Amino acid sequence: VSYYELAINSSPKEKLKSSGLTVCTGTGSTSWSFNINKVTEQCVKHLLKITSQETNIDIPVSDKALISQITNKFNNSLIFDPTKLLMAYTLRDPIMFGMGFKCKPRGFAEKIEIKSRMFDACLVIDGGLSFAFNDGATAILEISDDDALLTVSLPDSCEKN
Repeated sequence: VSYYELAINSSPKEKLKSSGLTVCTGTGSTSWSFNINKVTEQCVKHLLKITSQETNIDIPVSDKALISQITNKFNNSLIFDPTKLLMAYTLRDPIMFGMGFKCKPRGFAEKIEIKSRMFDACLVIDGGLSFAFNDGATAILEISDDDALLTVSLPDSCEKN
């Protein structure tokens, strides 16, 4: 279990325990982050059944096209443009104590500050680089304009050689 303090976009720090925290840019939003957070049609159908029962509103949960459309709309909302100066974060398996838990388990941020409350801990970057991240160590994650993704777009009319 990871134990740390987390501040999203300069909000007050909150002490959290979870299996970890993942952070990605728009480039990574189609990969690991997407697969951690995506929902299945089975999940959407089940949630809509519960919603229908609890609200007494008739929702056509047998409409496969509707279930697919809602599933795709949610899953596509997890993907964002690599040129945006944003990061997506996900708390993995958060352990929540009482009603004081204010941090969203998933969201978007311009700045993320993490302060370790662990011993013999590591901060892993892109699955390969590992840094000691023991009690009191702080990592501030943000994207500066200078680090923004630069791309070249070619018109569709360009001929392939």
